[in-house]
Order: sequence, then C-alpha cells, then structure tokens
Amino acid sequence: MRFEITFAPSPLLSVCRELQAHLEQVPDVRVTLQLQAPPAFDYLASPVGSLVLECPQEQDIVARVGQILDHYGQWRAVPSLGTSAPGTNN
Repeated sequence: MRFEITFAPSPLLSVCRELQAHLEQVPDVRVTLQLQAPPAFDYLASPVGSLVLECPQEQDIVARVGQILDHYGQWRAVPSLGTSAPGTNN
C-alpha cells in the first residue's frame, strides 16, 4: 500500500530524516521525503511537506508503522495515494 503522511506542524528536516530511517527499519517499508515549495525561504520552516510511505498491508507491519508515526506527533494519511492507511492520529 502507498499513501502520503503529513504532520501539523511539519517537522524539521533532521526530524524527517530520523523518522524516515526509523520507519525503514521495519521490513519492506520505503519512505520518500516530499519537499514543499514555500513562497519565500524561511529558515525556521521545514522544507519537507510530506512523506510518501510504501509498505505491505500486513497487520503487524501496519500497526508498527502507526506506532512509529504516533511517536513523532500529530499526523494524518492522505488517502489519494492508496486504498487504506495505518490509521490516523488526529
């Protein structure tokens, strides 16, 4: 399954890279950071707009991915990239 994850507020680049590394420790999980195009450069804003996550639909993997995402803050899955998501933490 494939879906897009967004956080509010967006984490800093270093946190996004840490999250990417953390998620990719789960078997068969791949993460791509999607950069956002802000109207003007803001040193304090994150350049990352979302994460595209690809993982199998196995229940234990989906549950582990959800736990990791929960650890990093408030997130939601954008359903346009997949048929289902591990859940949302709103």
